Amino acid sequence: MAAQDLPIDLIDSGAAILAATDALAMQAQGAMWIFDHSLNDWRYYLVTSLVDTIGRRKTYKLLIDIFEKISVPDSMTVDDVHLGSPSDPFFRMISSIVRVDGGGQVAFQNCNINGILFDGIIYRAVKSVPDQKEAERIERKFSKRVKDMVRA
Repeated sequence: MAAQDLPIDLIDSGAAILAATDALAMQAQGAMWIFDHSLNDWRYYLVTSLVDTIGRRKTYKLLIDIFEKISVPDSMTVDDVHLGSPSDPFFRMISSIVRVDGGGQVAFQNCNINGILFDGIIYRAVKSVPDQKEAERIERKFSKRVKDMVRA
């Protein structure tokens, strides 16, 4: 696929992280592995309205708690996760071209969109963005479920 193929365990981990965050009611608008040719590196890109409602720092803290409870390969850490807002230009570009709601994967290689060259494995990319009230409800529910999971 890319200059450096993404190992199957990381492909599976991307799906597992999305499933875990779905089970905890994050309702991510996007989840994908993206290979940045300029950096020669894969990044797991998780798009969530939580970035806008509680900020990246708090969202990363919740993800750290999740990573301690779910099974991911040792080769993947929360540092591999790039959090994005549904309003990020890159995500808006991707979600305007492809829509993946769940249950499947779409793979791209050597895509050039507006001069940006990338490869990717997309698990979810939806255009719909929750309004402020819904985003706040998602944040409360997700935070509570993560806290409950950590206590268990």
